[in-house]
Amino acid sequence: MIRKRIALFGGTGRTGRSFLRSALQDHDDISVTVLVRNPDKLGSLAHHPRLTTVHGSLEDPSCVEETLRDSTHVVCMIAAAFCPNDEYPRGCMTIFAQQLTLLLSHMEEKPKVVIYQAGGLSTDGSGKRHWISSILGPTKYKFMLNKIHDNDQVIQFLAQNSPIPYIITRAGSLFDEEATVTAEAAAAAGGADASAQVGLLEAKQAPELCLKTPPLPWDKVSYQSLALITLELLDEESMYGKCPYVVPMKRKCIPSCMM
Repeated sequence: MIRKRIALFGGTGRTGRSFLRSALQDHDDISVTVLVRNPDKLGSLAHHPRLTTVHGSLEDPSCVEETLRDSTHVVCMIAAAFCPNDEYPRGCMTIFAQQLTLLLSHMEEKPKVVIYQAGGLSTDGSGKRHWISSILGPTKYKFMLNKIHDNDQVIQFLAQNSPIPYIITRAGSLFDEEATVTAEAAAAAGGADASAQVGLLEAKQAPELCLKTPPLPWDKVSYQSLALITLELLDEESMYGKCPYVVPMKRKCIPSCMM
């Protein structure tokens, strides 16, 4: 029996594909409607009996509306193209968030929650940014400030205007766990890049939610782990209206002054 009908945006990205695979293969009570530009990117999942595909773009309100129809939960794992500041389509995600909230407000039976995936340097719903993120943004991540700013605008817009409860996940550095498993074998065999791969493997930690301290540069979480924790959040009403950080469960030592 289907208990959750998820409207998924960003289902062909690395986190989105992991989310879609886990939702359909590991949960018999979940169906998904996903909006995609290129259905071929869904691979073998495209023919899953509990998957409905809407072929179109985020810029088309009719496609977004069709994706939302009859949904009980909304998950946004959209990542605008990774590019330099001067090439980033400024405000693209904010425009989508505005369109999304308008369509949600017109639904008679509204979904229970919208979960939006943002970055670890983003603000919370009130526009406040942890002082660590304020330092890291303009220094270590200055090449993507426009993208960070866009995420900030989305979070604050959802906090002020979403007609349904929201959860904003804020994760830091992400890596592909499946690729790392292959690298582990290469490292064990003493490959040329073994030492680098071992360093990545050490970061392979189960994630947890944290409301106090943002991810630091060495806090790495896999796309697969972020997808799984998002699935768990579908029923986590205690997180409604919050913007939890997603960090490794066993973080390296964090000085008390950072808390």
